[in-house]
Amino acid sequence: SLTPVHFLFLWKSDPSSSAHNFLLSLSKFAEVKKKHSDTQIIISITMISCRALKAMNVSRSASLRTVPRLAKSFSTSSSSAASSDPSKTVVIVDGVRLPFAMTTTIYADELAVDLQRLAFNGLLTKTALDKNEIDYVIAGTVIQEVRTSNIAREASINAGIPNSVGSHTVSMACISSNAAICSAAEKIATGKASVVIAGGTETFSDVPIRLSRAVRQKLITLPKAMKKGGPLGGMKHIFGGLKMKDVSLETPAIANYTTGEVMGVSSDRLAAKFGVTREEQDEFAVRSHVLAQKAHDDGYATSSQS
Repeated sequence: SLTPVHFLFLWKSDPSSSAHNFLLSLSKFAEVKKKHSDTQIIISITMISCRALKAMNVSRSASLRTVPRLAKSFSTSSSSAASSDPSKTVVIVDGVRLPFAMTTTIYADELAVDLQRLAFNGLLTKTALDKNEIDYVIAGTVIQEVRTSNIAREASINAGIPNSVGSHTVSMACISSNAAICSAAEKIATGKASVVIAGGTETFSDVPIRLSRAVRQKLITLPKAMKKGGPLGGMKHIFGGLKMKDVSLETPAIANYTTGEVMGVSSDRLAAKFGVTREEQDEFAVRSHVLAQKAHDDGYATSSQS
């Protein structure tokens, strides 16, 4: 048989109090488990802030006997949330994108974070969305610049979105932006947010190009070598043991790190799996170019708008 058990976890600003309440829930679970040692137990824990309890005129010291009533008010399964609560129905309101361009052309002086910022600004302008209504920001990217590793955060702040709005970046190869959109939908569907901006950015006009690992390791340990042997010791340390192949640059790889598989191989494998013919792919590609040309002809992608 199955025995449903629900626990209430109260929290406030004091982390020690929060930990105490959570441990209390666990101790109660231990008591229930002891009584039902031969029974499978379904556990759910509702997390409610003391501020929310105060708004409901419920005492902070409410006993666990109030759990059933509070659980009914606060807890709902994710599968039925969207159907029972219209506020959790996910809707894509609008979207914008910057025109695609060849590498080192019109975006040569822009970082990926700049492109994402421009897209965010364009969306905010187009929708007239109040920045204070935004609950969260998610962005996808593949080739990350070290200085802007959380590119969603940097682009968000530079687009004028309040720094109190949380944000994070996802990376999942070429579907990073799609993953960002899905993550945004999940936040809304689970009641974690009401308004989320999701998108993605990428540029090949300014990719991180690194020194070889052997040279990087030499440079990292250089201060210790100079401390012991001075400038001369530093020179010996840098050039000692290096091979000709070490004097090279590392560009971002297009192959998977673990499998070594490149995108073309993955595309062929997936096309075969889902029965997409080369002819169908070519037809779709032609359609894309035709629509792109039409957009230019109709004035939707002029240089002034780019």
